[in-house]
Amino acid sequence: MLWSLVLPFQITVALSSVLIAAVYMVARHQIASRALCAMMGVVIAGMAFVPLCLLINVIVSPLRFGHFRAPDTESVRLEQVRKYLPTSASKIEMITTPHHHHVRFQVAQPQLVTWMNGLWDIAGQHSPMPRSEAAFGALTSGDKDLEFRTLGMNPDAEFMKFEGPYQGDWGGPTLWYDSESETAWQYVGYW
Repeated sequence: MLWSLVLPFQITVALSSVLIAAVYMVARHQIASRALCAMMGVVIAGMAFVPLCLLINVIVSPLRFGHFRAPDTESVRLEQVRKYLPTSASKIEMITTPHHHHVRFQVAQPQLVTWMNGLWDIAGQHSPMPRSEAAFGALTSGDKDLEFRTLGMNPDAEFMKFEGPYQGDWGGPTLWYDSESETAWQYVGYW
């Protein structure tokens, strides 16, 4: 859940280090004690840390979260999205938030099934839902999420549904696939 704050935190730590050094250098011209100069730098950087972290989060969030497009899997910037896409996916459109993402992409059915089998082979033993209970190509209607409609899904059409594998907190992929258009819509939640 707090993974989205890691990048702003890392940037703030780096900027705080620069701020400590800058305060130290300025104070050294006015104050003879190096320890006092260093303490002033740490106190000022400490007082500025939370507001600076929040400001950086506001600045970087639009670059990380929102509505994006990518021509292929390698072009997807967010690792949380990229790791749940087949390498052969193309025409990728996504809506990302700190807690989940919705993605539409195109992929041939054999490549999708091979990729889903690979996911289950790698992470299936840790999934709270065993593969025998998960939907794997079962016919169903689409999802009613507004994000899926924004990504062009007709929720009343029939799709092949693929579930999991899920993580212990039930984060993981649920996918609807239209074999006629070779288009997949995927929801992945993470905490």
